[in-house]
Amino acid sequence: MLVLARQKDQSIMIGDDVEVMIVDIRGDKVRLGINAKKEVSVHRKEIYDLIREQAEIKPTPEPAELDPAPSEIEIAQLLDAIKSVPAMHLVLRRLVWQRDCLLLKVK
Repeated sequence: MLVLARQKDQSIMIGDDVEVMIVDIRGDKVRLGINAKKEVSVHRKEIYDLIREQAEIKPTPEPAELDPAPSEIEIAQLLDAIKSVPAMHLVLRRLVWQRDCLLLKVK
């Protein structure tokens, strides 16, 4: 691991396409600014891990193999529970998208 010391308003380059700048330092928190081409995806580590986990999940089973659709009350309860967990809204969005795709196939 390369460890570099930088001060506010200083930056480092990663290759030719990514610049990481120290925007602010407040106590034990450092705010970073990242300049990169649109083709370069930039995520916080915990979001990156969730994306990788989603990519590793096996394909969704056919509609006949699925459990019955949850009720509106069950969906609302699930939404409330997920809102309290950081970054889970991304997982929820993916699940809703998969459900909607399956519902379109069934119709």
